[in-house]
Amino acid sequence: MVRRLAIIPARGGSKGIPDKNLQEVAGQSLVRRAVSCAVEAGIFDRILVSTDSSRIADHVREAGFDVPFLRSAQTSGDTATTSEVIVEVLDALADFETPFHSVTVLEPTSPMRNAADVVTTALAVESTLYDAALTLSPVALNFHASKQVSLMSNGVAVNSCNREPVKASPPRQLLEPTYIRNGVAYSVQTQAFLATQSLMGNCAKGIVIERPLVNIDNFDDLDHARRYLE
Repeated sequence: MVRRLAIIPARGGSKGIPDKNLQEVAGQSLVRRAVSCAVEAGIFDRILVSTDSSRIADHVREAGFDVPFLRSAQTSGDTATTSEVIVEVLDALADFETPFHSVTVLEPTSPMRNAADVVTTALAVESTLYDAALTLSPVALNFHASKQVSLMSNGVAVNSCNREPVKASPPRQLLEPTYIRNGVAYSVQTQAFLATQSLMGNCAKGIVIERPLVNIDNFDDLDHARRYLE
């Protein structure tokens, strides 16, 4: 039997936007929106929120969602990683939960996800080809990696990828598509995660989402998401 766990990481602190995970988009807070999407996906055996904030915990519990504990001091700071949060959750559930085949992480800061995105990503790791999956958005060709330039300490312009002197960019039609992580969903087989301590596992499938998305880091991003969804 395949058992799936969904974790919504929602730390209380935020430098860019105060109480970011409690900000509302289309009438629902970011954290509740993420949990609701996991519920709508209909494939998870357990869905829980990991937070260090009693305010977020109360807000989530009021909606009937699961916050079994508050984070430890180790996983509450600015430098805490998502991997550390997952380890903490798995350790806390180990004594009374049947092991989960996979873990899916849904960051509240990507509110434009839908249930289909989540299902596609979570089910991808049940293949024999991949032990992890992540969602990606295409990078416009005018921002392609081969066109990006870095400046050395002396001001010399070099290619960002290989630090070689800047040369003419290849013709547009020869550029291979590139992608960026959009934070909509990450999924990984539990055993692969424990072995690698990484959401990327050993072999991650890229799930490309073509439609417009926003990952909220600042107020402009928040306004963009509100305009698009409302």
